[in-house]
Amino acid sequence: AAVPSASFRRRAIEKELRMLKIDAGVHPQSQALSDGPAILVCNHLHSVLDVMLVKLLDPDCWVVMKSDVISEAPPLLRGPLTAFLQTSLKVLYLTRDGHGRGHDPTIRDRVTAVLRRGGKVLVFAEGRTQRDGPPRTMFHGSLKIAADVGCPVVPVAVGYRPAVGWEEGSALRNVLEVVQRDGGVRARIMCGEAMAPVKPGEGIERRIEFVRCAVEAAYLRCVEEFPDGRAKL
Repeated sequence: AAVPSASFRRRAIEKELRMLKIDAGVHPQSQALSDGPAILVCNHLHSVLDVMLVKLLDPDCWVVMKSDVISEAPPLLRGPLTAFLQTSLKVLYLTRDGHGRGHDPTIRDRVTAVLRRGGKVLVFAEGRTQRDGPPRTMFHGSLKIAADVGCPVVPVAVGYRPAVGWEEGSALRNVLEVVQRDGGVRARIMCGEAMAPVKPGEGIERRIEFVRCAVEAAYLRCVEEFPDGRAKL
């Protein structure tokens, strides 16, 4: 089957967001993504919406996503969600263990292959979602891959008002409940300035905290647009 074009994927995502009553857009102060390979490190507030927002930045960007995202959807939405992921997104699925931790030995090689072909890959370095707020501690595996390939690292943040994160149950069902209650959701995504890869001998723990702080700054810029927390649609 032919691979859908980037413009087709962008239109499909914009259509899905409108159907969900989500006013989504790129923050006006977002940095433009440069050509060439890069690892994008993003905060994580919603399993599916975060990925859709990333595609507004770059429809050709690959995203590392947990493989059990389909099983977490309500039964009636699993078929449509599977079709949407297959036709509109470019996903590198990550298998997780019974404790929710990624343990896929192939993911590093698959991410590296995309980067060496000149592509971009987004990772959620916190490893899990949270309901709202600045990013928590991040894992630094993505920085090691960027250093091996020699590509930049780009901090990226998403923000929603009202909050759409979830503590339990279905992430998609939670969005529908929030939309029904508040009449819609506003969402923004923002890129910070690209950073050079970690150099040999440089402290990677210190660098991932620097990246996390840059993601936090972008997140705060995103939610500043909605000071009262309402959707205002």
